[in-house]
Amino acid sequence: MFKNGKFARCCLFAGCLIIVIIASDFRIMRVTSLSMEPAFHSGNYVLVELVGSEAGGSSLMAPKLRRGDVIIFHAPYNENQFLIKRVIAVAGDRIRIFRGRLLLDGIAQSDSHAYYADPSSAFWPTDWNSHGARDILISSGHYFVMGDNRDVSLDSRDWGFLPSDDVIGIVRLDLTHLELSW
Repeated sequence: MFKNGKFARCCLFAGCLIIVIIASDFRIMRVTSLSMEPAFHSGNYVLVELVGSEAGGSSLMAPKLRRGDVIIFHAPYNENQFLIKRVIAVAGDRIRIFRGRLLLDGIAQSDSHAYYADPSSAFWPTDWNSHGARDILISSGHYFVMGDNRDVSLDSRDWGFLPSDDVIGIVRLDLTHLELSW
């Protein structure tokens, strides 16, 4: 009747739909940019757990995000546009970009999620490089976020730290790869 785990994928998809319908703290959203490739492609659908005021909570409650979380948020330059990026640093972290490397609390990061078409052309804006040997402290209520596709992503390197109030939710599941053929 079902081959290659299709039944399990169908059950998982049905469970996700039930969660979205019953729990208002989840939303299905569509990725509309190339900034998170290869992890998430434009056109993918993702299950997002809403946080803060989006989840019906107080806007004063900051979401509890961790480094590595993939999040959806209001674009800093257009609150009607949603972006998807990965949290690189949280409040209290010290970051430095030096010689094309991101250092977090003085430790060079492996950047395992980062994708560069040409790794030797790691994009860091000139003003970030000019910070040289000094660390930049992520202030309370803010995050440093970057797209995995570093060559094309507009992110904290361009517009600065992301205020926690702009965060809509945390991506919990990529729904695109669930096959629904019976």
